[in-house]
Amino acid sequence: MLKIYGWIVCLFFGLLTFAQAQGPQDKPFKPEKAMINLNEYENKSITLEVGQVAYFQYTIADEVKNQTGASLYADDPGVLSMEHSQSHWYISPPSQKFRKHVHTTVFSAVAAGNTAIHYEEEHLPTGDKKTIAIEVIVK
Repeated sequence: MLKIYGWIVCLFFGLLTFAQAQGPQDKPFKPEKAMINLNEYENKSITLEVGQVAYFQYTIADEVKNQTGASLYADDPGVLSMEHSQSHWYISPPSQKFRKHVHTTVFSAVAAGNTAIHYEEEHLPTGDKKTIAIEVIVK
């Protein structure tokens, strides 16, 4: 009985290791033709028309000794609404023990006004911080 249990455990961990080495776990985000990439406007301003759609992407590391925390938000969701957010993560081979997450958030300009998008990132082991603000004017 113990021998069978041991084989089941070995099979489970073998399959788990194989699954982690397979690369992307889901499909990467593909922007639609008219979407605006907000990453090009880091610490700048942009003017959008009501109804336009834009997205912001950021990449964080998820390694045992190199974790990063991040947050992204719009000041006024009545002007710029967060439509959806998705993550696409890559896993390196088990020998590297490293994962990379690419997060994409899609925003929609819903009403005329001014707002800002804020991105804050912190490298957890060192406390180093990175902040980005994008001023958004919707007409």
